[in-house]
Amino acid sequence: MKHSTIAFGPWLGEFGWELMYWHAFVRKKCKDEQIQKPVVCSWCENKHLYKNTTFYPIYKKDIEPLNTYPNMYFLKYYHSDKKIRDFYNVIKQKIKQQSNVAEIVDPVEIHESGLLEFGNPRKHQTFEVLKPMLKWQLLNTNTKKPRIVLFPRFRQQNTQKNKSAEFWMELIKMLPQYNFVIGGTEGPYFEKFSNIELDSRTLHGTFANSWIDLQLYLLQQSNLAVCPESGTIFLALLSNTPTVAFGSEREKERCAKVENIFATPIIYIGDREVATSDLAKTIISMLN
Repeated sequence: MKHSTIAFGPWLGEFGWELMYWHAFVRKKCKDEQIQKPVVCSWCENKHLYKNTTFYPIYKKDIEPLNTYPNMYFLKYYHSDKKIRDFYNVIKQKIKQQSNVAEIVDPVEIHESGLLEFGNPRKHQTFEVLKPMLKWQLLNTNTKKPRIVLFPRFRQQNTQKNKSAEFWMELIKMLPQYNFVIGGTEGPYFEKFSNIELDSRTLHGTFANSWIDLQLYLLQQSNLAVCPESGTIFLALLSNTPTVAFGSEREKERCAKVENIFATPIIYIGDREVATSDLAKTIISMLN
């Protein structure tokens, strides 16, 4: 049965969940049911996960008046927080009105039906290797040194997963035989890298609406990704870029095996407090 006016969303949840569950669910349903040019509603910077769709963006400023959870963990708090429910339902109504859709596939309902549960994503998802859609020319493609893209995590929730800018700068200084580029977002934290010789400085705030595509470009142009425990691990794996990751031991099997869809080469260090010297040795072994 063909549909032309079906919408998916709004997705207002965590980045890792969108990567490993929702966007691949949308792809499979569209293919299986021959849904042409669906409407997809998600964070503005994630539009490049949804090719051949009409994209309805949600901006971070839209949730500021809520004064609620930074990343809108709506799957967790939807029933307990009326502010989230009201905001979510207002967006659904706007999608219906502005896009004239006949049906909305609601991620809350899909999640509660069990189709988006952790540990069993394959039956209801179709994955493809993620590649940039735009033409970027930010990096020197003629360099003879291997290039490493770093994804320093700096978030206000689960701060135990963060590493200081000094940690990353020390790592860069330990590995002069490689070129480095910084993935992530802009801000005072990342400005500390300005004193380090990098392959490129990318001001990601300038490309806020193409954030995912920019990260995929950096991954495509790099020989290795280095990620702490965050959704960028899955972005690197889904782009099929060899990866060195580190974080809690309990996430090791999930990242390295269970959700490594394309069997991308990865070394996962099960230690959030890994020393820069040990991380450097692992990077060297991965690239040799």
